[in-house]
Amino acid sequence: MSTSIAFVFPGQGAQCVGMGKAMYEACPTFRRSLDGFAAHTTEGLLEVMFDGPEDRLKETRYTQPALTAVSCALVDSWRQVTGGMTPTLTAGHSVGEYAALYAAGSIDLATAARLITRRAQLMSEAPQGTMAAVLGLDQQTVEAIAGQAAEQTGEVVVVANYNTPIQFILSGSPEGVSVACQKASEAGAKRVLPLAVSGAFHSPFMAEAAKAFEADVAGETFADAIVPVITNVDAQPTRDGAALQRKLPQQIDHSVLWLATMAHFGAEGIDTVIEFGPGGVLSGMIKRFDRNITCHQVYDPETMGQALGALGFELPQPAAV
Repeated sequence: MSTSIAFVFPGQGAQCVGMGKAMYEACPTFRRSLDGFAAHTTEGLLEVMFDGPEDRLKETRYTQPALTAVSCALVDSWRQVTGGMTPTLTAGHSVGEYAALYAAGSIDLATAARLITRRAQLMSEAPQGTMAAVLGLDQQTVEAIAGQAAEQTGEVVVVANYNTPIQFILSGSPEGVSVACQKASEAGAKRVLPLAVSGAFHSPFMAEAAKAFEADVAGETFADAIVPVITNVDAQPTRDGAALQRKLPQQIDHSVLWLATMAHFGAEGIDTVIEFGPGGVLSGMIKRFDRNITCHQVYDPETMGQALGALGFELPQPAAV
């Protein structure tokens, strides 16, 4: 079995109605963790996760806690079966960083629940903006387009997510992002997709939310991580608890450097990635970035069994998970 395993966790957009329900019904460890998380977060979260409606689950105040809750509970279930497997490192995409901190032992479950609930509240109350995905252009071109659109309109337009060498997310005002999208199409982008989001995440639109969040983060305890967490704001492997605590509020209004994060996987000798959560979006990005990395998705009893079997673990009975 590989000794170079990364645990990764998806961000907003991966959610789906029914997320976690099969694990909750089949696995006592997962159920205990999810119930423990629910005691410190948005009222009615589990009902919205399991039964929807979809429009409500898409609301930031539900989406962010839901993804964090499921990811953390999946890690607990995985460790129960594997005898406490410790990865080489952890990383999460945007909201996924909270589960990455939990998996690395920097924060406990209640802290993760409190912080992500407050983050979701602050971000949902931020000034309204928009986001769009640009596929098929390189980083330099997309950055130039964002700058040109901002200069032309006098509005905020930034690259919010650096996802792959040819996939980037723009964020800012509706007018500014619209102009940037037009410029991207004219520059030969394969696809330009407006995103159904409630705000301009990871942009200056979130500056006040990030500032307000500093007090919430300062009121919690962060331990030194047992393994490095590659943080979104600088894509640096970080174990120091104070540094992780300091960088977390910045993540709200700074770009997500996932492309640079994936580059660290190769530098750290990662040959296997386990993605805990729905969607499989990160696995797709990682496979396209480095074909030598094997990705496993863990989301429900079936995918957990498949991943355990692939890594040489004996498949458990549901009651043992």
